Amino acid sequence: MFGNLIQLNFDGAVKEDSDLATIRGILRDTYSRWILGFNQFAGICSILNAELWGNLEGLMIVMDRGFDKVFILSDNQEVVQAIQRNAAKVSNSALVRRIS
Repeated sequence: MFGNLIQLNFDGAVKEDSDLATIRGILRDTYSRWILGFNQFAGICSILNAELWGNLEGLMIVMDRGFDKVFILSDNQEVVQAIQRNAAKVSNSALVRRIS
C-alpha cells in the first residue's frame, strides 16, 4: 500500500425479528493504523442492502476526507459480485449504481 491509499472495512447487520439494520466501518492508513470508525442506524432493510449502505457510507467518508485511493475489504461475496456485475452493465439497485 503506497501513497494516499486508505483501507476501508465495513459491515452491515440486521436484527432478525425486526429487520432493523445497522452499518459500521473503519478506515485505516497504509500501515493499518486506525484513522476513524463509523457506526449508524440504516433503517429497515435486507442484509445485502445493509452491507451496500456500509460500503457507500465508507466511500463517502473517504471522498469527504480527500483520499484518492481506497482498498475495500468486504466479507460478503454477494456485495462484491453485485458491484462487479454493475461495472459491466446497469444494475437494478440504486445502491449498487451509487457505489459503482
